[in-house]
Amino acid sequence: MREKRFFRLTALVLCLAMLMGGMTVFASAASSGGSGSGSVTDTDFAEIQELLNAISYDDYTDKYDAVPAGKEAISVDITDFVADYDGKDEASLGDGARAEVTDAHGFEGVFTPQDGSVTWTVEVPETAKYTIKIEYWPDANRTTSIERVLYVNGKVPFAEARYLTLAKNWTNQYEDAVLVPEGKETLASIKSAAEKHGFKEVSIQTLTKNGEKYQGVVIPFIPNATMTADMTKFCEKYSVRYFLTDIHNNELRPVAVEEPTLMVYYVKDSTGYYSSNFEFVFNKGVNTLTLEGKNEPMTVKSITLLPVEETPSYEEYMKKYKGASAGSDHIKIEGEFPTAMSNKTIYPIEERSCAINSPTSSDRVVLNTIGGEKWATAGQWVEYSFSVKTSGMYDVVTRFRQNVLDGMSTCRTFYVFSEGIKEGADGYYDGVPFEEALKTTYN
Repeated sequence: MREKRFFRLTALVLCLAMLMGGMTVFASAASSGGSGSGSVTDTDFAEIQELLNAISYDDYTDKYDAVPAGKEAISVDITDFVADYDGKDEASLGDGARAEVTDAHGFEGVFTPQDGSVTWTVEVPETAKYTIKIEYWPDANRTTSIERVLYVNGKVPFAEARYLTLAKNWTNQYEDAVLVPEGKETLASIKSAAEKHGFKEVSIQTLTKNGEKYQGVVIPFIPNATMTADMTKFCEKYSVRYFLTDIHNNELRPVAVEEPTLMVYYVKDSTGYYSSNFEFVFNKGVNTLTLEGKNEPMTVKSITLLPVEETPSYEEYMKKYKGASAGSDHIKIEGEFPTAMSNKTIYPIEERSCAINSPTSSDRVVLNTIGGEKWATAGQWVEYSFSVKTSGMYDVVTRFRQNVLDGMSTCRTFYVFSEGIKEGADGYYDGVPFEEALKTTYN
């Protein structure tokens, strides 16, 4: 009993100490705020006050419900900007810390550091609502995502605009697949079949494993990134795998590396609570748009204000393609072979809960799924590339398991992006195809 009382008393003292410490910080911030010193504490207290007074996105949309949607896209002059470095003298900043126009990535853009802010002006013909599209290049630095705060006309419009997360592009470094002849097959016949089914850079090589030399047909992974129906047939027949294996033939997790590329971000809620893109009100005349760095540098290629467009319902989508013929390609993409991921922590894992998993084994480790508890944060994504020979309507079927949160559903947003198809043509996609795809529920 005395021991319990002692622990309770200790806990009470610690709670009081933390509370008094917090009160001291607030008092100190408040007193320094009147001195005009411009200290860090001063800034922190101003941010705390702003957070306490900030409205939610729901309140923001209710407040401006009567404002109409914009009528046409407006491009921001990306090279005309003003940079601010939190009161620091630009001359005292280190190399790479300044915002500047650059063509280092093959396009003209503005490098924005992780510290300070960059402000652009944009003229709007009439007061209206717009979504914001940002094209950017993640400048390689750390494994963390890019974080920004968005200001419109010098103010954070609502609380959620303070926490914007822009993903980077990660790829797994898979091994080349190696196939060894069985039965009547020969090295030449396997190589010929692989090339016939669309694989490129296929070769016959002398390899070494466990100290012994052997010959095999080597199929690089990169050409397989865009899967076709012919490739599917070949992969299923020959059990093509792109993992390094140990001496017991267990598949080993590949290394993920950042491969920066030009990416597109529509400003939206980083928590996933709001599935649609944010809508911002811009006043008639000249407006300012500011991105304040919180984590990681990036190069901005373009910023565009887009008119708010309604995503069609699935019923409307099906009416548009009424009478369209069915496609005939059958493409199967193993989940463990994505083209890219948003985070390094999303990686292939083993799943032995069901015998019909593809592939599966009882005597060795087979990395036959991806994600699990590592793919549970809003905004994380995986990307798969495929190509069909025959146009038409297709079903997309996924095989999954959700065992991280017992008894709960899993939600994902389903995006489709087209390459080589003219905008507006049948089969052209640039995001969510219909409303129901915003929240695809897996039970």
